[in-house]
Amino acid sequence: MIVSPYSVISEKLLPDHVCQDIIDVAFQQKEQDATVQAGPTDGIRDSRVVWLRDTWIYDWVAPAMSQLNSQLEWNFNLTEPEPIQFTIYKKGHFYGWHQDTFEPELNKSMSHQRKISAVIPLVDSDSYEGGDLQFYNSAIHPNKKQEDKIEFFEQSRIKGSMIVFPSYVYHQVTPILSGQRLSIVIWYQGEKWQ
Repeated sequence: MIVSPYSVISEKLLPDHVCQDIIDVAFQQKEQDATVQAGPTDGIRDSRVVWLRDTWIYDWVAPAMSQLNSQLEWNFNLTEPEPIQFTIYKKGHFYGWHQDTFEPELNKSMSHQRKISAVIPLVDSDSYEGGDLQFYNSAIHPNKKQEDKIEFFEQSRIKGSMIVFPSYVYHQVTPILSGQRLSIVIWYQGEKWQ
């Protein structure tokens, strides 16, 4: 397990056959263009998604999510997961710097908000180039150069590994140079921050 100030990587949480089962189920569904909650995706995001609600997938992820929430002493009050986003990144696809939280205007009417995000790569990292999941480490001194605040962990490319982080942490997926990156994202909600 790799732990940084804001994220943790649980290596090989999902066995290869489970990753393949998720891919098979997802490709039986209708793909759609990915969107962003704030409006147009131009310059922010370019990918395709499928929404999944299969309980057996949650059954694989939920125990590890609960354990990490406690083990890392985040102790976020979690209530329920959102639908699972199966994401397809092909050549040229990307998702720029963003948080997984909702915009304040929309958040006022919601009783819950995203607390923890989990990303699980479903394919071998040698099947695509680019597509790195990077984090912006705001804990690094402000006088440091911008590029020194960007962190990437090679282990985040390992098929079946779960990368967990608070939903308010800025992160991005760099452009795909070749191949296809397939992953799922699960957001766990909780009562609004107090």
